[in-house]
Amino acid sequence: MTLTLFCLDFDETLANTDRLRADLTEAIRSLGKDELTTIYQEAYETTREEHGVPRIPLVLKTMVERYGLDHKKHRQLADVIHNFPYQNYIYPGSEELVAKLRKQGKVVIVSDGDSFFQPHKIYATSVARLVDDVIILTSKVDSFDDLSGYYPAEHYVFIDDKQRVLDAAKAYFGEQATTVLVRQGRYASDSNESTADHSVATIAEVASLFS
Repeated sequence: MTLTLFCLDFDETLANTDRLRADLTEAIRSLGKDELTTIYQEAYETTREEHGVPRIPLVLKTMVERYGLDHKKHRQLADVIHNFPYQNYIYPGSEELVAKLRKQGKVVIVSDGDSFFQPHKIYATSVARLVDDVIILTSKVDSFDDLSGYYPAEHYVFIDDKQRVLDAAKAYFGEQATTVLVRQGRYASDSNESTADHSVATIAEVASLFS
């Protein structure tokens, strides 16, 4: 049995996906100016509402079926998404943190997202090659049974930017879990009253908690 399993979130924990999303939107705008960007954003929000997460393959399909995106633009848009430089958005200190945590236990990335785009985005970065595994879930808070069954450990450490995920982990694992809130990205201002065991401003600061 693993002594300690470190469960690292990806979006806004290891990677600046708020900035990534903004830059990707600009790259899409370069293909078809504002009209294509508007269609993409509408399809993005539609799939998020229907499926709980913005499933990028379905966003592209929706753009064709509901918004009349032609096949040429469809291929160009898919190429932009496939070849985007995701590595450029890894937060400083992420690689060093993973290397340090691996000396103390197993390290896995546990991320919500669709099963096509999310692993593509993560595996395009260096941190994916440093961790022991990458796990993509439709909903983290509904998958603790699966996580603990597949990765039994004496202790779990959850590192995430969302307080609700950390609260759910604590409710499920109790004292078997340590929770770390990373105040980065869009949810940072929603977590002024943190109930996590530890709260830090950046992912780089997490390393000092596990000396």
